[in-house]
Amino acid sequence: VRGRLAAGARLLHLAGAERKAEPAAALTSAGYAIATHVAYAAEAVPHLPDAVFSALAATPPGLDAALHYSRRSARVAHRLSGAAGHGGAFGALRHYCLSDDVAAALDQAGVAAHFVAGRPREDDLLAGLC
Repeated sequence: VRGRLAAGARLLHLAGAERKAEPAAALTSAGYAIATHVAYAAEAVPHLPDAVFSALAATPPGLDAALHYSRRSARVAHRLSGAAGHGGAFGALRHYCLSDDVAAALDQAGVAAHFVAGRPREDDLLAGLC
């Protein structure tokens, strides 16, 4: 943005209801006027979907890995798995994370990340599966 627009420019930031302070904080401190519009909200399900519950309960396990795109979704998946009595099966999966920030949520829960993408891009995350 700094390379294309002069400070003082007004920017529209389309964002989720739950978001980090960046990039709005850095742009505001650099002199840009930021108008944030909440364009979407992700709502957590109250319990594991039946297919996920069954896959975690299966012997042998019906899942090999989980892809984690956000810190919040990783926390929710861990919490719901534990509440369903399948926290151990969830922890035993290979966990592929979009970023260090996402992996930190699992680490705080005592779950090891198998792979963390070098850049927070889906292509980089999916490359870890190869």
